[in-house]
Amino acid sequence: MSTSKGACPCGSTDKGMRRGLCRSCRRKLLAPSAAITAEGSGFQVAMQREMADLKRDFAAHLFEQPFKRKVVQVGKSADCMLEVDLFDVHLGKLAWAKETGYQNYDLKIAKAAFEDALETLIARTRGHKFAQVVLPIGNDFFHTDNLISETTHGTRQDMDGRFHKTAHTGRQLMVFALERLRRIAPVVGIVAPGNHDLLSAWHLGDSLECWFHADRDVTIDNMPTLRKYHEFGNVMLMFTHGNRGKHLDYPLVMATEQPLMWGRTKYREAHLGHLHKTQMRDSFKVDENHGARVRIISSLCAADAWHAEHQYVGNLRQAEAFVWSREEGQIAHATYTAR
Repeated sequence: MSTSKGACPCGSTDKGMRRGLCRSCRRKLLAPSAAITAEGSGFQVAMQREMADLKRDFAAHLFEQPFKRKVVQVGKSADCMLEVDLFDVHLGKLAWAKETGYQNYDLKIAKAAFEDALETLIARTRGHKFAQVVLPIGNDFFHTDNLISETTHGTRQDMDGRFHKTAHTGRQLMVFALERLRRIAPVVGIVAPGNHDLLSAWHLGDSLECWFHADRDVTIDNMPTLRKYHEFGNVMLMFTHGNRGKHLDYPLVMATEQPLMWGRTKYREAHLGHLHKTQMRDSFKVDENHGARVRIISSLCAADAWHAEHQYVGNLRQAEAFVWSREEGQIAHATYTAR
């Protein structure tokens, strides 16, 4: 059956036409299923019933209140801890770009990168309020450990300047960092010496203890141990350079050395330096095993002639910061990349 333009499929030309249906057909379509007659095929009747149900549901919810999104505020109360990791600075290292094929690096460049990284990480974690700040100190902060440009175990290094000048600059940088961070919250400086600066890191920690001895909001942990621990609510952190022992054994070491802290906490991590890169030789940067994570922190220093010769090159120069909730563990991570 053909219909004229503007006519209902039933043939009606009712002036009340809407969406191609007359009043009568619209009433039939929206009528309760009991009122639908058996005219037409069973498929047509079923489709009419389904359309009627859908339209009634739509009309019933049309004027409901719109959905309101609930915003959960995490870390806005002063119940968080900021961890600032400026690892493997190797202050005093000398690298010549024409020799290495990469970047220049000397005392001035290292100092500028340290200060820039600190300010950038503070800015990128500014959205949180902190009850405490943790600043690991050491982890090859100094490049050498004596007057003849050698590491702790006697390996000669390319140095920019004299040992005393580097040591003086290093103390100034750490005092600056602690003074800057204490404006945010009370600071705990944790000395974790590396394989380049085993003694120099301890002497730096001792100087910082003297400098801040009268300040209640700056604490220096300079015990002569290679592994240091810190607890914040449900968070347990171990700081060590990572040049000794098997990294996969660190969770067991943590539980053995600090059983009470292990039992009180839920979020446990060991933070290591030493490797100057984002991947370990056994292919992980963060490994989770036996209730704890072992995390490799990036390095701020550039490759020198030895690294270039042995093809340890091309890694990003980075520093990192972590925001820890007392109850929820890590809730934020910020990264600085040197240019």
